[in-house]
Amino acid sequence: MTLQSGSTRAKDNPLIPLQDSIICRAFSDTQTVLNYALHYLKQGGTVFIWKSPEQRVAETRDSSDSAVHIGEVSFDRSCAGEYHIEFNGVCHSGCVMAYHGRVLTEKTLNLSYQHSKFGGVVPEIAGRGHLAAFKELLTNILQSPVFSPKQLQAIAVTRSPGLIGSLLVGVTYAKTLAWVYEKPLIAVDHIEGHLFSGFIGQPAPRFPFSALVISGGHTLLVNVEGVNQYTVFGRTTDDSVGEAFDKTAKILGFVYPGGPVIDRLAVLACERGIPPVKFPVPLRGRDTFDFSFSGLKTAVLYHAKDAGLYHPERELITVEDFLAQSDTDILNRTLSVARGFQETIAVIFEERITQTIRASRVKEFHICGGVAANSAVRKLTAQLAERLGVNFRCPEMKYCGDNAAMIGYIARLYMQKGFMLTETPDILNAEPSAAGRFSI
Repeated sequence: MTLQSGSTRAKDNPLIPLQDSIICRAFSDTQTVLNYALHYLKQGGTVFIWKSPEQRVAETRDSSDSAVHIGEVSFDRSCAGEYHIEFNGVCHSGCVMAYHGRVLTEKTLNLSYQHSKFGGVVPEIAGRGHLAAFKELLTNILQSPVFSPKQLQAIAVTRSPGLIGSLLVGVTYAKTLAWVYEKPLIAVDHIEGHLFSGFIGQPAPRFPFSALVISGGHTLLVNVEGVNQYTVFGRTTDDSVGEAFDKTAKILGFVYPGGPVIDRLAVLACERGIPPVKFPVPLRGRDTFDFSFSGLKTAVLYHAKDAGLYHPERELITVEDFLAQSDTDILNRTLSVARGFQETIAVIFEERITQTIRASRVKEFHICGGVAANSAVRKLTAQLAERLGVNFRCPEMKYCGDNAAMIGYIARLYMQKGFMLTETPDILNAEPSAAGRFSI
């Protein structure tokens, strides 16, 4: 490891304060960097990490564009808070949450643009993207004039499930913060955060309730009896619904992520009166709470080939580019496929949700995860609420996808219950895991 220490001038990087700092670069051993970071942070210094001197020069020259700024909202200085970090997939996020559950400040940085041309998430790119961007995110939070680290009560972090490289970055930073500030570390399951995302800024949960978790990597039916009391009674047997959206978009020639693409095309088809393609509904008539989406994806692929819409050799494009350059016939055929796929997904969810409510007799049902932002899904919840007489809850749009606030929320519930508080001497026992508590 090459170390450079001393005073760093503000003109080199506006994010670096006028104080002694240590810059660790050309590293290969994460644990060594962590040890140096802890040593200098405990002395009140600042730590910044670059993979090479050249990268540092490039970043400082363009610091105004590469910096991640934390949005500031109303902050009660008298209110003790917790600092929560989440890293997962292609998003990483940070927030400060008050003990009563109000989000004081938060920032989510979406790096999906780095993966768009590949049609899906590239794990190595995701991990390196998080490592490169998070130092600015963390620096902005810790140096914010409206927040003092002395107000911390705990550090919360996503430990599973997800891409192991991305999780490792978040867990390593969280361990460092917990050790430096001598605060408990609360390791949270990502799916558990989604289950409670609809309560952020809302009245406290009332148990029991059932939930459908629909995200990029997961599709689950869960019965929630209380905090840390969950029963999974339905799951996908192959692809998640988010993967089905992504793969369908890629089949039709569109960039990642596919959920917003298909939703936009389906809405456009409805507005123009273009009828949907009729696709088969997987597992229809089966006595099961499980899901299957691979057959639907295959049906889309065969239809796209027959309709002349499948061209794997072409570069993936955005919806805007497609609408600008496609002729009317190709446009209408594509819109028809998108609408048919999305309406089939809605039928699948309608059947499983109705089946679940009749079996469990719950009075409240939650739909959460990134796909909960889909327009057809949100419309379905309103229809089912009226028909079944059950209260349906969806998170705010900004809390449907991956975010730190939901991790902070469930961590706060754990603190109130006295669950899973890892005291400072044992924080290094929290390890990232690709599989979570809801995995098979």
